[in-house]
Amino acid sequence: MTLERANMMGRVGRWAMLLGIIGLLVVFAFGFYIASQSGTYYGAAPDVRATARPGTAVGDAFHNVQVTTAWVNGLQFLSIGLLLAGIALQLVPLVSMLPAQGKGIKEAINITGPPVAAPRSEEKKAA
Repeated sequence: MTLERANMMGRVGRWAMLLGIIGLLVVFAFGFYIASQSGTYYGAAPDVRATARPGTAVGDAFHNVQVTTAWVNGLQFLSIGLLLAGIALQLVPLVSMLPAQGKGIKEAINITGPPVAAPRSEEKKAA
């Protein structure tokens, strides 16, 4: 992976994370709205809730809770997905650049050949 592509993926990852966080903040704000509407609905007497019709305060509160909850749940999952995708997009360049960096370090300190394994504990005792 080239350095330019790694930088581009890092920028896209940051934007995806930012959009995910903003989406979660919007979901959090609408949670307060849903809570206030639920309080209106459940604050009414049970017989008023049972007979609530559209156009009344209790009926409209129930409708608002149902409608808002329907799309807020989808927005929440989308936001979490964007957040996790942003994290993954920022980790891909890091993982792909590690072998190249290791090769550069080996060349800088002049190590050639395959890696040498450390002696096992049984070999140390025999020697």
